Amino acid sequence: LMMEVAIGGAMTAVIIAGILTLVADARVMRTAAARDVMASQLVLDKHEDLRNMAPPPSGSDTPAPGYSRVWTATAAAGETLTTPSGNVVMASTEVVVTVTYNSRASSNPVRTATARSRVYQ
Repeated sequence: LMMEVAIGGAMTAVIIAGILTLVADARVMRTAAARDVMASQLVLDKHEDLRNMAPPPSGSDTPAPGYSRVWTATAAAGETLTTPSGNVVMASTEVVVTVTYNSRASSNPVRTATARSRVYQ
């Protein structure tokens, strides 16, 4: 009887350890996903800010603890648009925003989120 209780206790411990490992892994993945979403939102917010500036400047900041953001604005070649009243040359600036952050995921702890767009003046 004592042997059966000991084996049952060992099996219970192994099962509980497996469940706790799965729960911990799910928590880490959820945290990494939340940080990914935060980084994407920080990239989009800066693009929105830069869209309202003519011409947009380059720069960097720390928008939230653990996140660093760098953006570059480079004058792009003018684009010619053909209209019924004639050709129009549009001046534009290429904007690249990159957010670097620690995802706290063991497989890829330091991640970046980058987006590129063009702002027309």
